[in-house]
Amino acid sequence: MSDNKPLFTAIDLGKLSEPLTKLIETVAGGLGSLYEPKRIREEAKAKADAERILAEAETDAAIIKTKGSIEMRRLALRASERLNARELRRQKNVEVIVDLASQQLPASVNPEKVDEDWTVQFFNYAQDISNTEMQSLWARLLAGEVSQPGSFSPRTLQLVRLLRPKDAYLFQKLCNYFWKTEEGLMSFTDGFTDDLLEKRGVGFEDFLHLDSLGLVPLGSVGYRFDIPSQVVEYGLKKYRLTELKNTFSIRILTETGKELAPLCDKTIDDEYLLHWIEFLRSSRVEIQELTE
Repeated sequence: MSDNKPLFTAIDLGKLSEPLTKLIETVAGGLGSLYEPKRIREEAKAKADAERILAEAETDAAIIKTKGSIEMRRLALRASERLNARELRRQKNVEVIVDLASQQLPASVNPEKVDEDWTVQFFNYAQDISNTEMQSLWARLLAGEVSQPGSFSPRTLQLVRLLRPKDAYLFQKLCNYFWKTEEGLMSFTDGFTDDLLEKRGVGFEDFLHLDSLGLVPLGSVGYRFDIPSQVVEYGLKKYRLTELKNTFSIRILTETGKELAPLCDKTIDDEYLLHWIEFLRSSRVEIQELTE
């Protein structure tokens, strides 16, 4: 969006890719019309004008009743200006988020329709998001739901609505220490890991905060692996673990955390990775790095 121009200036679904077509149709389900910035801006202005006219009509009635109060007319004018500014701000937020979402779409998407109630709720929340970092997160949510309907629950939308940028940054930082296994996302943890996380800016108080947000349960649990072999992923690296028949201390995510974690950009912490490779090998687990 370097030129600050809307992505869609005309609607011709026949010429658009399947993912982009589905995004437009999904947005229509939430906003009530096909996504076309110029048209939506006009609708937003019409809505604001209608609200202004209604406010003026109500004010006129009040003026007659109070023998022409000038202050009431001034009050109505201020209300009209406030409503108009709010709707324009919301419209700008929606267009930025949809445009960003269009850039996050994969080459193909699940043809299943996105739940319309979900879409309405999404835009009810997203329209008030003006922070650029959080707009990026909301765009990923929209693109992810268009790609695979049911990926994000309404409860997750409610939680993300309450997140501050620093909350999202803290959660993303923690996700750098999670592995993708056949059992799901989990973080191998021990005293070394906790000390390392604190050095990286994720201490005990941060875990308390993430727990209060409903993203990460406080503390760790023991988990027993009792399988001959499985492939795990850490960042962009893949490993085959053989003779994985041990109990490890792990940290898990809540259901909401599990939904949001795939949206985080992952950065490999080499110190953490090396520690756990050595630890697993000392536990008689064979490790083979897989290459494409």
